Amino acid sequence: MKQNGEGVIADDAKQGWLILLSVFLRPAMMVIALMFAMATSYISVGIVNDLFASNMTGMKVDSIKTASVNVAILFVYMTIIMTVMHTSYYMVHAIPNSVIRFLGGGQETIGEAFREDEKKSEQQIIAIGNKSEHLMQGSAGRTPSPNQLQSQSDSKFK
Repeated sequence: MKQNGEGVIADDAKQGWLILLSVFLRPAMMVIALMFAMATSYISVGIVNDLFASNMTGMKVDSIKTASVNVAILFVYMTIIMTVMHTSYYMVHAIPNSVIRFLGGGQETIGEAFREDEKKSEQQIIAIGNKSEHLMQGSAGRTPSPNQLQSQSDSKFK
């Protein structure tokens, strides 16, 4: 007997059913997402390895300059691999959260809220950097007017 709301499940029992569904469905989805993440990372790392192997075969270490270039390329390679791995294995948490949210069990998790705050702070830092760069370019490119020079020289002699 349905009291209020629409559908098969009453509004009062909906959250309970969603929690129960989350408890039983989330582990299975995490295992499936882990398999998908392993396959994705395997393919992505293979592509990155092929790209860097073709560039590294022709390099010789005969001076300090080429050695430092090799170290820089190695640093770029490690950064790309870490980014690929982090992005691939983030799916283990993202896929179950997205499916549960799609089914109506709703709210964002703490990690997602943190990512949004992180994006906002990153945008603010970029905006501050752009403003300071603009100010630096404006002050470096500006030459004082003759009136400003005259007033500066007058104030020094008084």
